[in-house]
Amino acid sequence: MTEFRVVSVAELKPVLDVLNGLSWPVAFDDFPAIFERLGWEKQRRKGGLTSLPVSLQIVSVGEIDGEISRIDFRVADTLPGTSSDNSRIVQGAFPGAVTIVSECMQAKPTGTPWVDAGVVWDLPDGRQVRLIQGDDTISLDYWSKTLADTERHEQSHGVDPSNNLADRE
Repeated sequence: MTEFRVVSVAELKPVLDVLNGLSWPVAFDDFPAIFERLGWEKQRRKGGLTSLPVSLQIVSVGEIDGEISRIDFRVADTLPGTSSDNSRIVQGAFPGAVTIVSECMQAKPTGTPWVDAGVVWDLPDGRQVRLIQGDDTISLDYWSKTLADTERHEQSHGVDPSNNLADRE
């Protein structure tokens, strides 16, 4: 079996403490300073590398109307290729990752994502923390209220995201 590392509470909690401690909404132009605070490296216009001890340290930052809409990064190693073995490894590690994020958030998940496999922590101000179980890794998606509200609106109106918006007029 391939070794598959998931970050620890001690490694993830400082990251979530910084993100939770920001005064949201956050201007997109502020993300380089946030990266610096986290010890992350900005390498491109909308992202770079985390300092988390995982095999693929990519982090992406989304923008809506000049504000950070999401910060997505891996909280586990990324397995090479796609296989049923990889899926089983990720699926087996996922409950432990949920426990780690729950401890960092000091709360249990409040739901599941609309489309992706995973769990969601709804924050009091409308933001969301999402732990996503992929085919070859586990990622954490930190969503702004604006992005979370957009998905909540689409879901409440029955928009099928797999339909490529064909159900809209």
